[in-house]
Amino acid sequence: MAWEKRICHRCKYTDQCGFSSVTEAVISDRQLVLLPLKGDQFLNSKLAAGDLKAEVEVNRRDHDGHFGTEDIFKAVKTVMVDANEEPGASIRANQKW
Repeated sequence: MAWEKRICHRCKYTDQCGFSSVTEAVISDRQLVLLPLKGDQFLNSKLAAGDLKAEVEVNRRDHDGHFGTEDIFKAVKTVMVDANEEPGASIRANQKW
């Protein structure tokens, strides 16, 4: 995924939501942009973004289940640009362990 490599370079962290990387990011105070693809990644993403409210999950399009460019942009913007506004501020505050 070429676009993911570009985002990774500029973003605090993008991830496909493996348990180890989600745990590491939460402990090390890194805000994640979550891109769940398969298996336990969906559960890890729901836990980190939904229950803990410590990360941002990229929404999938309803008609085909893919990640849309606008949805990726919105998630990255929440973490990088709008970090001092809601919901970015809450996500950052929930990172403090």
